[in-house]
Amino acid sequence: MTIAQPRTRPNSSTREHRALALAEERFEEIAASHRGGLYTVPASGGGSYDGTYTRDSESCSCKDWQFGHTCYHVMACAVVRAKTSICSGCGRRFRHHDLVELHEDNHDNLTYFHGDRLCPACADNAGVFGRAS
Repeated sequence: MTIAQPRTRPNSSTREHRALALAEERFEEIAASHRGGLYTVPASGGGSYDGTYTRDSESCSCKDWQFGHTCYHVMACAVVRAKTSICSGCGRRFRHHDLVELHEDNHDNLTYFHGDRLCPACADNAGVFGRAS
């Protein structure tokens, strides 16, 4: 079992369910807050927590985490990270399907390499050919 994909369908009272609901409802906000593995995750009672989710570490500034539990804020970060990639141009996170992968037939810019992924704005700025608007 991984945090991003629980083995069973969670019931409505579990942290996993709360994480999936939070990631679904506030996906764009959490993704836009990404700063090198750090995320600002909205709290259920207002405000927010600083969550970290990287290959090497997980943490959160909430009380659940301080008491040794894997909180739903970190799980929401895991869901957002699993469904997004980083734009090679601006460094922000975008859903996989929103990024344009560069290959030899769609760009002539020496700034980027084949295989780089660009968000729509960076793709437009780089003059990527054949991108559907």
